[in-house]
Amino acid sequence: MLIWLYSHMSFYFIHLLFLFGLIAAGAGFLLGSIPFVSLYSAQIKTLGILIIFLSLYLEGGLTANNEWVVKMKQVQQDINNIETKSGKIVVKVSTDYAEQVQNIHDALERIQIEIKKESTKVNADCHLSTDAIDILNDAAKHPVKVKK
Repeated sequence: MLIWLYSHMSFYFIHLLFLFGLIAAGAGFLLGSIPFVSLYSAQIKTLGILIIFLSLYLEGGLTANNEWVVKMKQVQQDINNIETKSGKIVVKVSTDYAEQVQNIHDALERIQIEIKKESTKVNADCHLSTDAIDILNDAAKHPVKVKK
């Protein structure tokens, strides 16, 4: 509740309250010699001093609240920067992933074409040519780096 009060309390209101406390405390000290007012001078001084302390407390709370608001704005700005950078990173990762998938798909098609070419070289004894074996071995080791 105090934070809500600090956020809605005006900067000038706190300073006016402090000024009122100074005037009340000063009046309590100065008007102590007047006979009718001297009966209430102690209460006026006490009230003025309490108002001064209250206004100083409120000033400290308002200052602390303003510092937190500044820190919160800075953190929000940092979060916005991080979100912007993360969006760029997500786009880069997704395009890199799409490129890798496309490269693997292209390599798979090249391997299938090469295997079809080499399958015609099978001799009567059902032996594969060494080129077909090399293509399959290369495809198993590095599927993207197969010879074209």
